[in-house]
Amino acid sequence: MGYITDIIKSLPIAAVQEEKIATFEKKFAELEAENKQLRFEYERLKKEHEEETHIARGIEFRRGKRTSGNWLPFCPSCHLPVEEDHKRGLLPVQCSSCDWSVQLLMKELSSVIAGLPK
Repeated sequence: MGYITDIIKSLPIAAVQEEKIATFEKKFAELEAENKQLRFEYERLKKEHEEETHIARGIEFRRGKRTSGNWLPFCPSCHLPVEEDHKRGLLPVQCSSCDWSVQLLMKELSSVIAGLPK
């Protein structure tokens, strides 16, 4: 054990600390630059995928880039689009993915959408 203690005592501790600090500062600068780039990318994607959302008659309506600027019905439970099948006009609006449904006929969707903000 004395041999290892002698080696440790002979090391220039200040130089080792300075090297560690320089390495830490370099890594910190790299992480800051990466974080800045990630924040920029996040803001870009957030703006690109922005959607307006309104709840009317128990249905979540969304309008944005993925809906081509049109109001479309979405399930307020699982947030997937509600399939608008015109053959089902006399059936209630329901989600094809989960058990959600609302007491509104499919044929009434267009009048609800007409009442949403332009």
